Amino acid sequence: MATNTKLEQLSRTQHTSGTGIEITRTFYAEPYDSFDQVIRTLQGGVAKDDGEWKRIAPAVDTYIKSAYCNEAVVDFSHVDAMATADSLESAAAPPAPGRAAGNRPVLLKKLEDVPETTLVGSAGCKIIAKYRPLVTGWVPQSNDPDELLRIWDYMDPVFRPGIMQLPWPGGMFAKVDFPGPRGLDIWPVPADVATPIGVTVTDFSIRRMLVGLDNKTLQPSAEVANGVNKDVWPVPGSQPAAGLPKFEPRTLKFVGTDMFNRFDSTGRRWVELVHNFKWIQHITNRLFNSDGQRGSGWVTWNHVFVQPPLNPVGWYEVWLSTQFNLGAVAIGALLGGAEPVEGRMHKEVNFDILFDLNPK
Repeated sequence: MATNTKLEQLSRTQHTSGTGIEITRTFYAEPYDSFDQVIRTLQGGVAKDDGEWKRIAPAVDTYIKSAYCNEAVVDFSHVDAMATADSLESAAAPPAPGRAAGNRPVLLKKLEDVPETTLVGSAGCKIIAKYRPLVTGWVPQSNDPDELLRIWDYMDPVFRPGIMQLPWPGGMFAKVDFPGPRGLDIWPVPADVATPIGVTVTDFSIRRMLVGLDNKTLQPSAEVANGVNKDVWPVPGSQPAAGLPKFEPRTLKFVGTDMFNRFDSTGRRWVELVHNFKWIQHITNRLFNSDGQRGSGWVTWNHVFVQPPLNPVGWYEVWLSTQFNLGAVAIGALLGGAEPVEGRMHKEVNFDILFDLNPK
């Protein structure tokens, strides 16, 4: 901020409710055209420095440290301030009657090229800044500035629990007391009315704010497409592990990224990214590993719920393979020759690359 800028705080109003907090701080700045530096400092942004994106965090409230400035309104401090401004009629004379340089109409040139300025010593500007709290999944472990800036990569985690319904292989049966000599007997429930079993699948999304846009911004999303977490994520003991649930290996599947255009106070573009996942949350004692051995544990996205011939119903780990068919007979399976040449159904990745400000 320029050394000749006068900046004073006029008021601070805090509005709280059960659904949120809004803080309004009003400043007076002088001269008027210093507002550009003030609101840029208030709202932050993203800029490139030596080929890398650098994030400038918005200003935080002096009392509520989770509330950041995300909106500002600038106005003249007095309704008559513009009376001291230069008249639009004083704009440079056009080269030809009714036309300006570049064949632009005179009126348009005046409206676009003559800034609102006041005489030296006249009233400055009033800036009304809004602060609102933000929720982050990143819990800093120190006051290091670079670590504090990472909160903007793990903003607003949202969970929407749902149910994935699966048919029970082999059908469902009920005991029914039939009239006549049949009496109490087992009755197969028709498939069209049978109730499938439910497995909890939660939609999970997390926002990244103040992200620079170039040809590498969405590259990590492409790299982890159709992927699941190889290990426990986030890494135990890390900053996001303190603010997010523990996702067991291969239970979190990446769905895709939504991108939204945003702008800083100077009109410079940055983007907001929303990463979307599906989290399967089901523990069973019908879990079969890649050797066909039954156990218990977390169902992953690389399991399917089936009943192989002459085997019990359960969750079986599967992989992509190739085999030759002779009529309706799978020769590879018959001879034990099917090989997992393509790996698991969903590739295993590290989701940390989705949260780098400067992807490699």
